[in-house]
Amino acid sequence: MKITTLSFVISCLIFSACNNSPKPILAPEYILENPDMHPITSVFNKKNGTTSTLYGNDLVLKAARNENKSHNAGEVFTLITSELKPNPYWFGGNINGAVKYTETVKVLADENGTRVVYEAKNNGSDVMKKVGADKQARINFIFDQKAAVFP
Repeated sequence: MKITTLSFVISCLIFSACNNSPKPILAPEYILENPDMHPITSVFNKKNGTTSTLYGNDLVLKAARNENKSHNAGEVFTLITSELKPNPYWFGGNINGAVKYTETVKVLADENGTRVVYEAKNNGSDVMKKVGADKQARINFIFDQKAAVFP
């Protein structure tokens, strides 16, 4: 009798462990999938409910680590701004939501030295109205970001 009861309990435990419970699904987040671009830093704006991640090529990464104020031809910056949304798996935490807009700053060689080209892409609305600034202010904001320190 004891063996039958014990066998039944063990069988129930084994079968209950074999259920097909759903595994946590990672929240969708946008990560720049360009091997030539490296994450430089992140910026959170709780007032606007956004988070931005600044990516840069090798020249940008080197300059950001050295806190170099001058910019050289060939530097490419990409700032991706996303909505913040609550993390379903961590109370009080936020994660990236949908991408709101992407800003790109390129430093190009010119006959007078270098020139800066600014481009903004969005999801159907004017980026400048959303950020409330002119192009030069956005370029200065992107240039002023310092590299995050990784352990």
